[in-house]
Amino acid sequence: MLLWSYGSQKGSWLLEAFISSTWIQVNFLALARIMSSDVEKAWDHDHANFILIALIVHGGPDALQLIANTIQGKAARCAHSKRGCRVLVALLREDRRGVYMDHVIMELLADARSLITHAYGHLVIKEMLEYARDQRVVRRITFYLMERLKDLAEHEHAAQVIEKVLEKAAALYPIGKYVI
Repeated sequence: MLLWSYGSQKGSWLLEAFISSTWIQVNFLALARIMSSDVEKAWDHDHANFILIALIVHGGPDALQLIANTIQGKAARCAHSKRGCRVLVALLREDRRGVYMDHVIMELLADARSLITHAYGHLVIKEMLEYARDQRVVRRITFYLMERLKDLAEHEHAAQVIEKVLEKAAALYPIGKYVI
C-alpha cells in the first residue's frame, strides 16, 4: 500500500518522527524506493511531501540520489507545484557537494524564464542561486533577468529573484575592492 494513500496528518507526523529519530533504525533507502514509485503523487500530497522532505534530510546520500533521479524529467512540474517546490528546495539544500542535483538544475534552468515569475517556482530559483556551486547557473539566471529587467523588477516574485542575484553578486564582487 502506498504511504501517501493513508492521507492522515497524524500518520504523516508519526512517520516523519520515525524518519528523523536517532534512536529508531529506519531503512531509508527502502522507504525512498516506495516513495519514488510515484513521486508526483508524493510531492503533491498534503502530508506525503513532508515525509519525502524528511527522507531527503535524514535519509543519507542513497535516498537523496534516488529521489533526485526520480524527479529528473519532472523538475519543472515539481517547481510549479505548491508542495513540490518545498521538495526541490530541500534537495538543493541537502546536496551540498552538488553531486546529485546537476541534471535537475539543468532542467530547471531550461524553464527558468517561467519559474522566475511563478508563485512557487521563484522560490526554487532563489534556492538555486543560494546554493549554486557553478557560477554559470548564476550568470544564466542573471541573463534571463537582464532580458526583461524593467518588467521583472516590478513583478512581485521576480523582484525577489533579482534581490537574490544582487546579494550573490555583492558577495562575489565586494564594491570596496574595486573603488579607486
